[in-house]
Amino acid sequence: MLENVEEFVTWGPVVDGRPCSERRGETFDGFIKALSTGLPAQHPAMKDIYQALFRTSFDIKRKLSIYKAIRRGLGYQIEWRLLSACDYGAPTTRKRLFLIARNDGKPIIWRKPTHGSGKGLKPFRTAADIIDWSLPVRSIFNRKRPLAEKTMQRIAKGIEKFVLNDEPFVVPEAAAIPFITECANASSQRNMAADEPLRTICAQVKGGHFALVTSHIMKMRGTNVGHRTDSPLHTISAGGFHHAEVRAFMLKYYGTNYGHALNEPLQTVTTKHRFALVTIKGERYQIVDIGLRMLEPHELFAAQAFPETYQITYDSKGNRWPKYKQVARCGNAVCPNMAEMLVADNFSSVPDDIAA
Repeated sequence: MLENVEEFVTWGPVVDGRPCSERRGETFDGFIKALSTGLPAQHPAMKDIYQALFRTSFDIKRKLSIYKAIRRGLGYQIEWRLLSACDYGAPTTRKRLFLIARNDGKPIIWRKPTHGSGKGLKPFRTAADIIDWSLPVRSIFNRKRPLAEKTMQRIAKGIEKFVLNDEPFVVPEAAAIPFITECANASSQRNMAADEPLRTICAQVKGGHFALVTSHIMKMRGTNVGHRTDSPLHTISAGGFHHAEVRAFMLKYYGTNYGHALNEPLQTVTTKHRFALVTIKGERYQIVDIGLRMLEPHELFAAQAFPETYQITYDSKGNRWPKYKQVARCGNAVCPNMAEMLVADNFSSVPDDIAA
C-alpha cells in the first residue's frame, strides 16, 4: 500500500531542474509496469532505473537478479484512487493518492464514502469539532508588533465572507472563551474572565445579553481567505503553521454605531474596533473586537483523526519536539483512519497467521 500526493501520478523526468511537461507521468508509468507486467528494455524509464541500480553497492549477481525481475515484472495487480479523508470521517479535506498492489489473486477493495451530504451518509466532521475553544485568542488591535498588512486584509475578507452573512458560524454553547462582555438590558457593561462560569451563548437570549462569538478559519497562504468553521479543515501541510482561527466578538446592537454606514464597503481591518453589523436569526449584533490565533499542534493532529492519546510532543527517546516539528510530522502523516480502513478491508480475507 502507498499514500502520496495526487501529483505522484505525474512523476516524470526532470530537465534543467524542472519537471518535463512533455514526459509527464513517464516515470510513474515505468513504476507501475515494473510492479506488474514488466518494464520493456526500450521504456524511457529503464535508463534511469539501470543507472540507479548499478550505482548501488550490491554485488553484480544481485544487480542482475533485480534487473531481470524489473524486466519480467513483479506480477502485482495494481489500483489507485484519489480519496479525501473527510469522506471517511476525518475532519480534514486532505486528498491523497492511495495505491494498493496485491499478488494473491484476491480483489482489491475500496470502501464507499461514509460521510458527506448525500443520502445515507453521515455529516462531515468539521473544524469546529477539533478546535480547542478554551484557548485564548489575542485581539488583532493594539499589538506591540502590528500584524502584517496582508494578514489584516485576509482577516477583513474572511470577516466579510464568513461573518457578515445570513448564517455565520456561532461558537458552540458553553464554550470557554477569553472574555465575555455582558450587556444586561440597560445596565453598564460587565466583563467576565475566562475562568468564570459562562452562561449559554445563543442568538436569542433571556435575562441579559451576552457577547456572541463567531468563528472562521483563515489560511495563511497566498490569497486564500479560508473557510467556514463548520466545514472540514483544509489540508495540513508539513511546512509550517498555515491555519489560524479568527473570532469576532459581538454585542447586541442598540443603535450606537461607531463604524461606518452599511452601504459602504467593508474597510480593511486596522484600528477600528466597531465597524460592522451582523444579523443572526433576526437579531442584530455589532462587532466590537476580533481575535486571532494559530491552531495548535494538538488541534491539527485531531483534524488528521489522530486519537487524543497519541504522543506528539516527545520523540521515542523522551526529547521534546518544538511546535514546528510537531506540525511537520502531522502534515507528513497518513490519516490513521484511512490507513486502518484500507488495511482492514483488504486483509479481511487473509488468514490471521499470514496477516500477522
